[in-house]
Amino acid sequence: MSVGDRSLLTTAENIKKNWEDILKIKVNLTVGQIDTNNFDAIISYGSIPSDPDQYVFWHSTQTKGNVTKINNPKIDKLLEDGRATFDTLERKRIYQDFQKALLEESPANFCPILPNI
Repeated sequence: MSVGDRSLLTTAENIKKNWEDILKIKVNLTVGQIDTNNFDAIISYGSIPSDPDQYVFWHSTQTKGNVTKINNPKIDKLLEDGRATFDTLERKRIYQDFQKALLEESPANFCPILPNI
């Protein structure tokens, strides 16, 4: 398991402990630069941008942002179509279809972790 930001270390340690105790699997935890060519799990965070374009993260041509290396022609086409239109309602429909396709493909698990308030 790789953690790129030290602020997530406590969360990563808790997940590691649970996986080892419950799933009985050995987990090596690394902190620092994430090797996107060699990982089983990444603990990371991000914010939802005002523009829902996710091309850099999920399009098959993106070698740095697409860390899961997903290669799905349907997803690629939806991302391309979303970028090609300026009609707000059409973009919304396209990106909703993209989100459905991405969830069907399941290249990653998206788990919200809320900060302690």
